[in-house]
Amino acid sequence: MAPIGANPNPNPNPNPYLDIEKIRTEITMAHILDYYEIELTRISQNHLAGCCPIHRGDNSNAFHVDLEKNLFHCFTRCGGGSIFDFVMKKAVTFV
Repeated sequence: MAPIGANPNPNPNPNPYLDIEKIRTEITMAHILDYYEIELTRISQNHLAGCCPIHRGDNSNAFHVDLEKNLFHCFTRCGGGSIFDFVMKKAVTFV
């Protein structure tokens, strides 16, 4: 029997839909690119490049994706990060 006030649920995350590590391991940059219908050019086995879909820049190779590390980087304006960073930056409108 659990002590009074103790969480009887052994799962440390009370909401199973917010399991960040599970999302991080199961969702890849390839999934995100496909979801947003972003087409990039393959420049090597694990690297893609093209126009930045976040700020829609003119430089055709400013946006790079590393499929092995699940990271992106925009060399013009948006910076880089993980799938979470991409989705958050994609939600913000750049002028």
